[in-house]
Amino acid sequence: MGVCQTKKLNTKQDSSSRVNTESKTKMDLSGTQETELKKSLYQHQEKQANTETICVQNLDCTIPASQRGHAFTMPKILNSPQSLNNPLLESTSASKKYTLIGQHKSNYQLQILQNNKTGMLVQMQNIPKNIEGNEKYINQIQKISIDHPNILRIIEIYQDKTNYQVISEYFNGTNLSDLIIGEAKVSKPQVAEIYEQIMSAMSYLHQKNIVHGNLTLKSFQYVNLNNLLVVKLTNLKTIYCKDLTNIEVIKLLPPECLYRQELFTKERDIWTVGLIGLILRKGKLPYEIPQNTSQQIMVSIIKDHKFNFQHKKDQKFRHFLETVLSKFPQERLDFDQLRKHEFIKFYSKKKANTKVQLLTNFLTNKPCPPIQQLILSYFGQEFNIDEYLAAIKLYIEANTNNDGSLSKQELIKLFYNYKINKENIAQKIDDIFQQFEINDKMGMDQNKFVSLTLSRSILLTQENIETCFAIFSFNKQDIYLKGLKRHLQCETVDIKSEFASMTDDLNSLNYQQFESMMKLLI
Repeated sequence: MGVCQTKKLNTKQDSSSRVNTESKTKMDLSGTQETELKKSLYQHQEKQANTETICVQNLDCTIPASQRGHAFTMPKILNSPQSLNNPLLESTSASKKYTLIGQHKSNYQLQILQNNKTGMLVQMQNIPKNIEGNEKYINQIQKISIDHPNILRIIEIYQDKTNYQVISEYFNGTNLSDLIIGEAKVSKPQVAEIYEQIMSAMSYLHQKNIVHGNLTLKSFQYVNLNNLLVVKLTNLKTIYCKDLTNIEVIKLLPPECLYRQELFTKERDIWTVGLIGLILRKGKLPYEIPQNTSQQIMVSIIKDHKFNFQHKKDQKFRHFLETVLSKFPQERLDFDQLRKHEFIKFYSKKKANTKVQLLTNFLTNKPCPPIQQLILSYFGQEFNIDEYLAAIKLYIEANTNNDGSLSKQELIKLFYNYKINKENIAQKIDDIFQQFEINDKMGMDQNKFVSLTLSRSILLTQENIETCFAIFSFNKQDIYLKGLKRHLQCETVDIKSEFASMTDDLNSLNYQQFESMMKLLI
């Protein structure tokens, strides 16, 4: 019963060992987060703050290795599980619950913390109590619930004698402005991808009648996962604490606000978002502002600038820019309408087609045990990283309650959103849960989901199987458990009994066995 694709290659596998085995495949992100955190830690140890915040006393503390390992997996970056309730101001310091392990790579004011019990990474910003406006900000974020995948999520608020300590999800991102360092230009598909995520976040805020009004390129951060961009609005404070003197804000103001900078409207946000995308595409501002220019002259330069998009060959992009950057506020479409614009839909359709294919794979691929799930993930990362990352993103999209697993209801909703096989989808998902012997309360983990979504016929070619066998066996005759675990990075998972069962207790796989094991999945 249950999952029995490879059994042990010759004999029946013990299904109970599969059901209880949980796994996490680590994903290296631009030099690994672990390295970044260690660097930050060393910097912090050299320059420790004299405030009543978090102290590094014992980094190993009591956090189990298995829990610490989860902190560096990709899903934690994209969407950390956390409470969806409004954050409440606690009367104690965050040091009661968290341990400081470093500083954020893009913002020295942010500290990286680790939960003493769960090992989950979060980030903390100290907000001084003695600065005017900060108390208002703390009060507002307690009143208004903001929960959107493209907006940095605030989890809870602590305090000490001098600071409010705002705890938010850990997002190891970089400012959007870094994309155009040296006047580098962002590709049109990536601009559309950034637009789509920013507009989704801003539409959410506008639906709550929240106008940001102080947007700049540095209001947003991104993570680049092999050309898959994840963008989040990270600057929430300036929503409530407006800065009318910020030159970077003034540079992006629409015509109607240049001499009325206290005018905060939805149309102001729409113009600024449109201009941010144009800047990313051009690699610079559309107008030249000389250094050391006074604010008065700068405003005059911006006001006199005339946008001309007639030369643009891409008619969809041209119309989008003309709409969003209209000098007449009433002619600018709102974010909901802009998200349906042909320019956005053209590039979204390409991504949606990939997701539809992945979900189709989910229904047709054979369920497999944990070792094969890990190996499939390895194949995906080695030979089709774009599809692998799309599968991860799809998993996170489905995990609406952020609990780290997918329920049947979440999967049904995901298929419904992509209009796939609505009639009998519930029954098919129920069958898959039975084949995997998944407890309804536990839900489907990431590795099971990814193993079903990847295009196996593309991945499991003869050449790829031979390449991976050479890697796993270190160019020798057999694959041994120690070497396999090293490459699959599954030190937190006990796969010893499963490997022994698959190999008739010989604890080694030759090429013929490995090839047979993988081809059974097609």
